[in-house]
Amino acid sequence: MRFTAYSADGSVRVLSERLQCHRRGYERFEIPLVEDGEEFALEYLGLSITFAYLSRPCGKGLQFKDMKDRNPQWISYQLGKGIRVLNEQATATTDLIARQSAVHAEPPKHWMNDPNGLCFFQGFYHLFFQFNPYSSTWDNMHWGHMASRDLVHWIYQPVVFWPQQELNEDSRLTGGAFSGSAITLNSQGNLASGEDAQILRVFLTRHFASKEVPSQIVEYQTTACSLDGGLSFSDEQTLVWRDRSEIGVDFRDPKVNWVADTHSADGICGHWSMILASNMPWSASKSDSFTMNCDGGPAQGSLDEVGSYAPPAGRSAALVQYVSNDLLHWEWKGTLLQDPRGEDVRTYECPDFFELDGMWIAAASLMNYRDGCGRFQPVMWYAGSFDGERLTPQYSGLCDFGGAYYASQSFSYQGRRIVIGWLCDFYGLRTQLPYQANGVMSLPRELGWSNGKLIQHPVAEVYRELLGDTLFEVERHGDTNTSVLEDDRGITIPQNAYYCACDLLSDNDFTIQLAVLRETRNDGEQRQYESVNKTLSLVMRSGRLLLETQGAPTDSVHFESPSTDIRHLEIFFDQQVVEVFVNHGESVGSLVFPSDDSIGNVKFLHGCNCAIAKVSLRQLRTLSTDI
Repeated sequence: MRFTAYSADGSVRVLSERLQCHRRGYERFEIPLVEDGEEFALEYLGLSITFAYLSRPCGKGLQFKDMKDRNPQWISYQLGKGIRVLNEQATATTDLIARQSAVHAEPPKHWMNDPNGLCFFQGFYHLFFQFNPYSSTWDNMHWGHMASRDLVHWIYQPVVFWPQQELNEDSRLTGGAFSGSAITLNSQGNLASGEDAQILRVFLTRHFASKEVPSQIVEYQTTACSLDGGLSFSDEQTLVWRDRSEIGVDFRDPKVNWVADTHSADGICGHWSMILASNMPWSASKSDSFTMNCDGGPAQGSLDEVGSYAPPAGRSAALVQYVSNDLLHWEWKGTLLQDPRGEDVRTYECPDFFELDGMWIAAASLMNYRDGCGRFQPVMWYAGSFDGERLTPQYSGLCDFGGAYYASQSFSYQGRRIVIGWLCDFYGLRTQLPYQANGVMSLPRELGWSNGKLIQHPVAEVYRELLGDTLFEVERHGDTNTSVLEDDRGITIPQNAYYCACDLLSDNDFTIQLAVLRETRNDGEQRQYESVNKTLSLVMRSGRLLLETQGAPTDSVHFESPSTDIRHLEIFFDQQVVEVFVNHGESVGSLVFPSDDSIGNVKFLHGCNCAIAKVSLRQLRTLSTDI
C-alpha cells in the first residue's frame, strides 16, 4: 500500500508505504499532508479501507484507487471544522453519510454504542463514544469523538483511543478501550469549568477477554489528558487493577466525580470518587431493602454485544468505590450499592453517580437481565442518602420504560445535569443498510428531582434548534367534542421526523399510530407477494400508557410507563427512533423502530377525539450531513 503526492511541477513523492498488516488484518496509519499545490493518491491492493478521514484542509482531498475498479471516483472536499469522512463510493455530488436519523447524534460510519467522556470543555460539549471503525457490528472498541456548541449540531472529530495491540495480533482475544468518563481541570489540577478549565482528563477501562472462554476477563482502569480540546491525548497511565478477591471479573466503566465534604460550604474540601461497575458476594439477608418494580430474571440467550456467561453463583450486581486526593493514587472505599435482585443480574454496566437537588442518585445498566415486562437490560436509578461510603436508597425506578435506552451518562455544566444514552436495537428491529451507521444517541435530557421521582426532559436547545414548521394543530374549547383528530388517512410528515405535543383531558383509552414499516414477502414457488405492515403506536389503556408494536419482535414486550394521571405527552419521532416524554419528563420511553418511508404518517385513531384536548404537530429540522 503506497501513499503518493503529485506536485504541480510534475514531481512525485512517496509519503508512506506499508507492506504488511497485523495477523488480524487491521491496520491504522496517519499520513501528513503539508505541501500546497499537491494532489494525493492512495493506491492499494488486496485490502479494503473501512474508515478514512481528513483531519485538516488538504486541497482536493483523497483519491481512492482500487486496482479492481477501472473507474475510480474522485472525492473533492474541504474540511472546514471537524474531520471529513471519506467513502470510495461517494462523489462530490453525493452524501458521504447515510444517516439513520434526522436529528439524533450518530457516528459517521459503522458501529457505535455507549456514550463516554461527556463534558463541556473549551467552548464545546464533548461526546466520546464506543466505536468500531471497521464494520457495522460490535468488535474491538475504539473511542470516537464528536463536539458541539449547542448539544444538537455535532462535529465529528478524530478517533482518540484504539484497542490494545495484542488484540490485533491474537484473534482469540477481544476487548479494547471500553467506556469511561471525563472531568475538566485548571492548570493546578483542580476541578474547573468554563474558561477556567485547561485540562480534559478522561478515565476508561482497558478490557481483555477470551472469545473461547467468555468468563476469562481482565479489566483495569487508565487515565489520559488532553490540552487541545480532546483532539489528542497523553499516554495512558494505569490507575486501578482488580486488586481484591471479592470483586467480580466484571470491573469497568469508571465514573469519576468530585465529592465535597459535608462540612465544606464552598465545596473546596473533599476528595475524588471513582465508581466502577462489578458484582460482589450477595445474600438475601444482607441485601439493600428497598422496593423494585417489574422484577424478572436472567436473560435466556443474551443479546449483549460482547458475549455472555451465566450470572455467577452467590453474587449480584454492585457499584464499588475507590477514592483519591490526586487522581493518580486510588484506595478502595467499599461497595456503594448492591442490587437486591441477587443472582438474576450478572453485573452493572456504565455507572453514574451524582447529587441532584439534595438527593444522591446512582444509575446503572442491568447486564444480561430481562425484567418482568420483557424489557432487556433496562437502566435503573436509585436515590437516597450517601454517607461517603454507601448509598442508602429510598427510591428507585427505570430511567426509560422503552426498550432502547442503555449505558446512559451524565455531566454537569452551569447548573444543569445533562444525560445522554445509547438508543440500541436489542430486539433486531432495524435492517442494516450499506454505508449506514449502526447506533444513535438519545436526545440530551436535563435531569431534575421532584416528589420522589427522577425528572427527565429534553434540554432547551432541542426545542430551540429542532422544532420546525407546524404541520397540524387543533384545540378543544370547553366540554364540547369539536375535535376532528380521528382520521384513518393520517397526517403527512415530510422527512418522517416530527414532534407532537398532546394535552389530555382524561385517562380515556386512545391510540396514536406513530409509524409504519411496510414489508413485502414472497411466498416461494408461486411467486405471489403480500404486503405486511409493522406498526408502532402509543396507546392509553385503562389509564396506563404503553408503546406497542404489531408485527415486530417486540410485540410481546410490555413497554408501560410507570406514570399515572397522565395529562401531557411529548413525542419525538425521528425516522428510526422514538422518544416519548410523559407529564413533562416524569417518565420517558424510547424505542428503535425503523420506518422505511421518507414521508411519515401519523394517525390519531379511536378514542383520540374524547381523550385529547390539544395537539401540536411540528416537523423536526433535519441536520445537515455536511458537517
